[in-house]
Amino acid sequence: MSQPKTYVVDQGWMRCSKLANLIAAEPQSRFVIPDVAMVEMSENGNWEGTMRPSLFNFYPAVARTFMSMSVGEGLQTELQTHQSVWPKLLPDEFTQFLRLLIEEFAESRVGPSVAKMQADFAGVFSDLKANDLLESHAKARLAGLVEPWLKGLKKPVLSILRRDPVDDRFRLTLIQVNARLFSEQIARESGMSDEAATAFLDTQPLVLRYLYAYTRHALWWAAQSGWQNLDSAKALNHSLDQDYIVIASFFDELLTKDGDAKDAYYDLKTMLSTPLSDAVEYCNSVLGSQG
Repeated sequence: MSQPKTYVVDQGWMRCSKLANLIAAEPQSRFVIPDVAMVEMSENGNWEGTMRPSLFNFYPAVARTFMSMSVGEGLQTELQTHQSVWPKLLPDEFTQFLRLLIEEFAESRVGPSVAKMQADFAGVFSDLKANDLLESHAKARLAGLVEPWLKGLKKPVLSILRRDPVDDRFRLTLIQVNARLFSEQIARESGMSDEAATAFLDTQPLVLRYLYAYTRHALWWAAQSGWQNLDSAKALNHSLDQDYIVIASFFDELLTKDGDAKDAYYDLKTMLSTPLSDAVEYCNSVLGSQG
């Protein structure tokens, strides 16, 4: 029998029969619903019509289902405490709320979780539409990520990234080295000494994973042609995907139908398993060959 796993479930995977089959086939495995999935299920304003069928498959495994804190809250916590949020990534109160919601939906009753959603959703939805689900903000944010790379990358390096097939090892080590530098700067700006910042980042906290994911996201788009023509809705979807990817990197697998998100998840796991010294050595060897 295979070892139990912990899966992070993308909102688009929740209703498929594969999830029901997996839950039945692996009675010891755990399932994590990230905060961002709840955001996505609120996107059209019909929270109950979306959440009820989406959460149905989890009912037989409700005791093995967990909810993560948001990436934003996790980043804020780490930069305030200077400690990895990993031990607190699945808060008991979030998980309890989610489990009750799953049970109440499946049993067609109004309990404390459904009642709270009914009471609070209008205000939460208004805030989401002004922030997390603001499409125009997502497009501007993507531009802010991509344009500095386009301006800063030398043409020979950009040409390497645009080759088909691309040198994946160079691409990932370039991301890893630069994201580590960005992370060190952010850690120092939060009040850490150089020594404390190094020790903190060596624990591979959420901050580092977030910078890996978003640096990859920016560099991937920088290597594409016509990224400026991406519509705002798709830009928002790609942005939300990053939260799934970052949370899933703490666990065994990301369950998603999105091939790009799956690729990004595997890239992040590869960077987390690559010693920084190896990444620096290979990245510098390629950059040095470009003169």
